Amino acid sequence: MNIGIKRNSDTAGRFYFSDRRGQLLMLQMTSALRRSAKIREKYERNGTHIPPFLIASISAECNLMCTGCYALAGGGCSDGHKREQLTAEQWRRIFQEASDIGISFVLLAGGEPLLRHDVIRSATGFDNIIFPVFTNGTLLNESYLDLMEKHRNLIPVLSVEGDAEKTDARRGNGVSEKIKQAAANFKKRGVLFGVSITVTTENQSDVTEPSTPFFY
Repeated sequence: MNIGIKRNSDTAGRFYFSDRRGQLLMLQMTSALRRSAKIREKYERNGTHIPPFLIASISAECNLMCTGCYALAGGGCSDGHKREQLTAEQWRRIFQEASDIGISFVLLAGGEPLLRHDVIRSATGFDNIIFPVFTNGTLLNESYLDLMEKHRNLIPVLSVEGDAEKTDARRGNGVSEKIKQAAANFKKRGVLFGVSITVTTENQSDVTEPSTPFFY
């Protein structure tokens, strides 16, 4: 997993090669990742294995109703019912504990994590941790764009099914256009972003073919 972390860091370094703010971030993060690795190594020598990744499902709700989604199957999407969830302060304490034991990546998931602006903002206080934010991309307003441009350790990861037709078929009409606009906004601001693809029998051949163009 440490090799995977290095590869991710190298990718980000190449992306931010000509961006001064990005270069500063990479210098800080490289140092932070090394410190966290040393903390994990210390625990390992004492017989306790600390994984470098933590997945944090910060929201039980979502604004979409995607076909086959586990959150939808659990009754957590778009029904208007508010479910009991951890508070932003409780998540801040979890992030602090993760930082203390050397966790380098906290993957923010849901439901839809951008429904928890309070938790996302809490994450910005931990610049020694990288927070990939797995989002459907439909809630990326100016406030979020500004936040992610300022705090480059928040890395948005846009969920798609491949091309626009397949994405809309699973996520709803017009969703692909919103994702496309979100990607364009990140490119314009020079913000590193990723893509997450749910591989199905319908899109397997497309998304595993290197020459297939994506709509974003």
